[in-house]
Amino acid sequence: MVLIRGLFVLFSIQPITLLAQGSLPGTQALDWPEGDLSPRLMDGAHLFAERMISEAHGKRARHWNHDFSSREAYERSVALNRRDLRERIGAVDTR
Repeated sequence: MVLIRGLFVLFSIQPITLLAQGSLPGTQALDWPEGDLSPRLMDGAHLFAERMISEAHGKRARHWNHDFSSREAYERSVALNRRDLRERIGAVDTR
């Protein structure tokens, strides 16, 4: 029990010490003098999202293997993708 308390105190003091120093080792304060930082951060987030969307088209083919030879073949070829979508959105309960 003494060991656990000692570790707790040790790990509690370290973040407090870092906060007292003002920054983490190897870092510096973010200083952009030209006003509000939030529009720049949102612009970066939008650029990232747009890049991911544009890259998605090229990556899609490795996840989708459509078989257009018949309706039944098509249904079989996309069944796994449909199941995955249902799981991701939480629509897995039976009706």
